[in-house]
Amino acid sequence: MALGPRRWAVTAVWLVGVIAVIAANLRLARTRAVNSDGASNALQAWDMLHGNVLLHGWTFSPAEGVAASSRTRRALPAMRNTAHIWSI
Repeated sequence: MALGPRRWAVTAVWLVGVIAVIAANLRLARTRAVNSDGASNALQAWDMLHGNVLLHGWTFSPAEGVAASSRTRRALPAMRNTAHIWSI
């Protein structure tokens, strides 16, 4: 079935819109500095998940040492999301 001119126009508008959203997201992503906070959180949660609940051997900043409960909150979703990998 051949597409009519109206359908081509709608498709073109959607395509331009998607490209504009991607370009805006890339532009917005460049406004923030890249850091390793997320990776550190994931590694801490993974270590807690594998038995190092007190995170022995890890060094924390003073501000992070106060928020010990936040590490537990980060470990629980990691446990939920990775449990299915080991149940195969």
